[in-house]
Amino acid sequence: MKSLSVPFFSAEGLTFATVCAKSDIQAVEENIRELEDKRRRLERLIRTVERLRKSWKDEDPGKYGECRFLVSRAWLESTSCQLLVDAHPIDYFWVPEMADDPEAMRRGRKMDRRGDALVPVPLGTLDEAARRPCPHCRSDGLVVGCHDQPDDSQDGNDTWELNLSVLGPACLEETVFTRSVCSYRCLDKSARLTTPTG
Repeated sequence: MKSLSVPFFSAEGLTFATVCAKSDIQAVEENIRELEDKRRRLERLIRTVERLRKSWKDEDPGKYGECRFLVSRAWLESTSCQLLVDAHPIDYFWVPEMADDPEAMRRGRKMDRRGDALVPVPLGTLDEAARRPCPHCRSDGLVVGCHDQPDDSQDGNDTWELNLSVLGPACLEETVFTRSVCSYRCLDKSARLTTPTG
């Protein structure tokens, strides 16, 4: 609050104090909005990284929540960010060192449409992962894929979404840069064949 040039215990002083207080409240509210935005960004970052650590074991990826994964640089460059899954199966993968259970990841995962048999998990490294400049902080960010089913129709006309976003390392923003909607599971077609070890 600005310092008073008139006595506080006067009509002018109290009026001036009220005007200053209202101005200070606006500044505080703006600070609160900025802090809440930052909290939301940090919470999104935590959710995204947690899903990157755990999505590999989803039995039906994207069916019951977001499935997060990485894509290869080579695949992203070859598709020019066009998510034409039929023409270019996604070269998606997970990194064992990031997983909540790296050994289990290497052994394989269950798929709910394939009984109890373990199927290979597409594995890769962070060095292979696609990068892209973040539109907010302009730093080279990590490209993260997201696959989910926002609409589970009773008549079989399901809606599946696939999008790619970039995680900005300086601003911690996650920004979607391409999105595709389709009527089938986009991760059923993988460009990467992995033999599980274990």
